[in-house]
Amino acid sequence: MAEYCLRAMEPRDRNEVAELICVSTNYWYQKNRGTPIFSRGPEATEIFFDVYQALDPGCGVVAENPRNGRLMGSCFYHPREHHVSLGIMNVHPNYFGRGVPGPCCNSSSTSPSCTVSGRYGWCRAR
Repeated sequence: MAEYCLRAMEPRDRNEVAELICVSTNYWYQKNRGTPIFSRGPEATEIFFDVYQALDPGCGVVAENPRNGRLMGSCFYHPREHHVSLGIMNVHPNYFGRGVPGPCCNSSSTSPSCTVSGRYGWCRAR
């Protein structure tokens, strides 16, 4: 059973989100293509946090493990007049298959407990 708390992504999450993007993407590429795509490590993925925050400041959500405070997943989103589009969404390989991405998507677009203005703070046990 995966437990997680969803919360708004904050500037202090920059390094850990970069690590999460790097690890999860490299894992997928290694498994499916035989080689990692980010050979320089998380320094190569820090730009994603910076660009998404510049485009839509404060429009990101993270799933945090309440037992140890580590990030399990993250999602950048872009509220628009008639829809919300998703940016990079990822989950740490340790949490693959545990339903982490769904609530991240829902919290950015449809959850009555959350709004795109950054009110999160709800937890779920799966």
